[in-house]
Amino acid sequence: MLDVADTQTPIFSVYRTEKAIELHAGCEKAVFARLICTQNSYVNAYEFCERLAQQVGLPIQDYTQESSQ
Repeated sequence: MLDVADTQTPIFSVYRTEKAIELHAGCEKAVFARLICTQNSYVNAYEFCERLAQQVGLPIQDYTQESSQ
C-alpha cells in the first residue's frame, strides 16, 4: 500500500464537513471531517470539489496555497 506521506508529488485532499466541502494540501487524518478523496492535481481536486459541492449544496472552502495564485 502506498503511504501518501512518503510521496514527493503534491497531494490535495477533499474533505466534507457539516458546513462545507474543503480542499487541503496534503493528507492528514482528520477528526473534524470525512475524507472523500485525494488527488495529485490541484485542478482535478478543485473540479471535484465544485461538482461535489453543487451536488450536496455546500460551499467550497479552499485551504491550499494554490488558491492565492
